[in-house]
Amino acid sequence: MNNNSKYTKEIQLLFNLKNNNKNKELKKKIDELASSEPTSALLNNICGFFYIDLNYLNEAEHLFKKSILLDPKFQAAYHNLGLLNVKKGLHNEAIKLFEKSISLDSKNYDSNLNLGLCYKKVKDFENAIICFNNCISINPNLVDAYNNIALVYISKKNYLKAEINLHSAIKINPNMFGAYNNLGLVFIAKREYSEAVNFFKKAIQLKNDYFEAYGNLAMAYYHLEDYDQALLNCTSAINVNKSFAKGYWIKSIILKNLGKYSESLIEVKKAIDLDNKLYQAFVCLITIYCETFKHKKAAKYFDTILNLSSNDILELGYKDLEVLIFHSMYLPSFSYAKYRKLTDCFESFTIVKKKYHVRQISNSNNIKLGFVSADFKQHVIMFQILGVFQELKKKKEIQIYAFSNTQKEDDMTKKLKNIFYGFHDIKKLSDEESADLIFKKKIDILFDLSSHTLDNRLGIFTYRPAPIQATWAGYAGSTGLKEIDFIFADKYVIPKEEECNYSEKLVNLQTWSMLTDVIEYEKISKICPFEKNNYITFGSLNKSTKITEEVIEVWSNILNNVHNSKLLLKSSLLKFREIQDLIYQEFEKNKISRSRLILEAPSKRPEALMTLNKIDIVLDPFPYTGGTTNLEAASMCVPVLTRMGNSFVSRCGESVNNNIGMSEWIAKDNNDLINKAIFFSKRENLIKAKNHLLSIRKDCILFSPKKFTNKFLEEIKKIVSSVH
Repeated sequence: MNNNSKYTKEIQLLFNLKNNNKNKELKKKIDELASSEPTSALLNNICGFFYIDLNYLNEAEHLFKKSILLDPKFQAAYHNLGLLNVKKGLHNEAIKLFEKSISLDSKNYDSNLNLGLCYKKVKDFENAIICFNNCISINPNLVDAYNNIALVYISKKNYLKAEINLHSAIKINPNMFGAYNNLGLVFIAKREYSEAVNFFKKAIQLKNDYFEAYGNLAMAYYHLEDYDQALLNCTSAINVNKSFAKGYWIKSIILKNLGKYSESLIEVKKAIDLDNKLYQAFVCLITIYCETFKHKKAAKYFDTILNLSSNDILELGYKDLEVLIFHSMYLPSFSYAKYRKLTDCFESFTIVKKKYHVRQISNSNNIKLGFVSADFKQHVIMFQILGVFQELKKKKEIQIYAFSNTQKEDDMTKKLKNIFYGFHDIKKLSDEESADLIFKKKIDILFDLSSHTLDNRLGIFTYRPAPIQATWAGYAGSTGLKEIDFIFADKYVIPKEEECNYSEKLVNLQTWSMLTDVIEYEKISKICPFEKNNYITFGSLNKSTKITEEVIEVWSNILNNVHNSKLLLKSSLLKFREIQDLIYQEFEKNKISRSRLILEAPSKRPEALMTLNKIDIVLDPFPYTGGTTNLEAASMCVPVLTRMGNSFVSRCGESVNNNIGMSEWIAKDNNDLINKAIFFSKRENLIKAKNHLLSIRKDCILFSPKKFTNKFLEEIKKIVSSVH
């Protein structure tokens, strides 16, 4: 804010009143000054500046606009009006005003800095970087620009440049605790948590009441699985600042991971009570409710976020938005319109200006396929499609390349490295660097195998490094990205009438996926369990997150109508006693005693598959049906009773049953599901289903990598021919 000697005394008085919190006197003095010289652009600007501080935003706006009307080249008035729009959350309007301020004074550090902050806020990272670099050119000895440009590079996953700029800030000011904190955030993003711990500790050493750093230190310890230290530092953060909402949110995450759901719920509600705009806490609350069989409550908070503006939803950040997109499919209230709003917001995180020139596929007899995934390891996706890679390797006209964001490699990773023509580790590369690598490898068709799941690299695809880009296998839904051309699935999960709900064009395979990792035929039980148990065992090996209130009600109805039957549930969350108790309570509400439930904690894959030998009928949850679990059940010759759905994720059971010739095991609705469960529980019907599955298993496309790959390759060649 500029001033001259004429108003020095008045300005000093205003600052004195402000600093002494004498707001009534300050307001009165501003009013007097504003009316004393109504034609002074400078005085109107000064008064407007102090009105902002008192939160009299309309009055401030009036005076700034009046200043500009009196002097159209008054740079400070444009700058201050920009600050006002930032306070109102109108960042695009603020951008125009800061740009006007800079056009009048290109060397104005504050306007360049605030313009950069606005661009950062609206996710225009390229322009934000330009602005912060301008600040560094104007005054290389001020640290704010280095710090902020580093935060932009963190958002862009360019961690090397983030580090360089933060170290530059520290070189200028060795006591800049904020830069050490942000270095910790860089190393959390890089998953180098021990290094992150050191930087957060340094920040706290420089500022011992730095509660944000205590919170971040807690997250670093959480990732190191040192939960005692994580909780200790959460407590330190909250002790320093009892109103630190993020501290309660972090504590909630830690407690949830320890299976202490009731305590976790208390902490996350405290966070929301303190800050109802901490939308990450809402996402945490949604996950808690989904994992504790309260999907109706989860839906309420999900809709709360959906009703926000797109800009507010973007405040979630990349990872929490991904969690929200994924959890939307657990909710009975799922709709394509809601899903699209979230994927449209996600696309804002991936907007890039650099696009590779779309080249032609040079040789249809030598097609290069690239696969991007975070799951080249012991993971359900690799259990499905490992055999496809093995078959593709045999094809002379195909070269396959892996671009791996896998964080922890294992024996499966080693096996995969021997299959691919090229296996490239991209976990330390930015999206742009990864896209550059893919482009240089001249990949013809680039497949995403993760979509909106953990550690995905969808950002790479927005650079368009390959002429054809597709998504397949890793996720039962649309990416929502216009840069992804195709989704490989089937007509059962994406019927013709619903193709319009996908940003990608459907490539119609016979089945959306298959299963490579199957148990030897000899280990499959050839008789139904009821023949030795004298009771029917229903079962589900799906994540318990898929078990909604409605599912429990329907399954209870089945148990109540099939005499002496039991229900076997096995999932990862059942290792927690609190989840077990909640399951018992929910079924008891529906008149199912504990003695009729068999709850099993998770086990290694071979043992988990053998669990299916204990089950007569697998009950498919809804709306989020089983994917790999249904394939596994079919491979173990256990029939799956599923219900028709209204989305990809709710139709996976339909696809499996149609492909194994058991369409009669697909129910139209809940009543039909109950009636079919009763009907198929009869001895002759169960034996008939078991014998059918035993007879078709060997030649079924669901368990034949060769058959599946031939169909997969047929569709790829059609695509190549259409664009060649």
